[in-house]
Amino acid sequence: MSAEACTRAVTSTCFATSAQTAPNPYPDRMLASLSSLNVPPSIPRSRLPSAMDVHVAHSSSPPSHVLAIFTSPNSKHPASDTALLLPTHHIVLAANCSLLPRLPISRPQARANGTAALPVIPLTVPTAEAFAPLHAFLVSHRLDRFVCALLPVPPAMLSSARPGGSSPANPLSHVSKPQLATYLATASKGDRMSALMGLTRTVSAVWRNACALGVFDRDMWAALDLAWEVILGAMNMVATGQV
Repeated sequence: MSAEACTRAVTSTCFATSAQTAPNPYPDRMLASLSSLNVPPSIPRSRLPSAMDVHVAHSSSPPSHVLAIFTSPNSKHPASDTALLLPTHHIVLAANCSLLPRLPISRPQARANGTAALPVIPLTVPTAEAFAPLHAFLVSHRLDRFVCALLPVPPAMLSSARPGGSSPANPLSHVSKPQLATYLATASKGDRMSALMGLTRTVSAVWRNACALGVFDRDMWAALDLAWEVILGAMNMVATGQV
């Protein structure tokens, strides 16, 4: 499937299913709970277990699984020998990722020592390193944090990028793209064009991961579009000597 066709399919799914998806009432608490768990950031493929003991006694929203994220092998990059580990909850993935295979049922029970055995699920995506910001958004649905993960800009510049804003159809409508582009063009040190090119690779990687998983969140796609336009605007400013 072409990138354009993928985008059309995901966008179509978004409009068809967004009304059926119930919002998570505790997104920030769930994200904080997942982030505080004692899960190592990565593990060699050869040592990947089928389950992992995780301390969940004080977790208000304990995870159901641990994802072992691998980068898809291709002609430029062979199969990865290391998996990035990320605790998650099946509800988050089931509600947002239409192309993700169904996860095995998991109802972990905390033992007397506060730990629970969580199944480890291998997941291959186009770019493993770009999965964490996408996952964080799917849990929290915080557009301001998501855009800040794509663009190194102060959070105050995105204060309107929150759910329930004055423009439900476009929560990013009050964000000034020229202002963000100017900030990026002037804040970069050294080779500014190379730094901006690095940002395009980040946005592209997150976009490809979202497309591969069938993410149908309309606001997320709007945020990716905004980030791309802002970076291109900053590159144009640098290339034409406007800054």
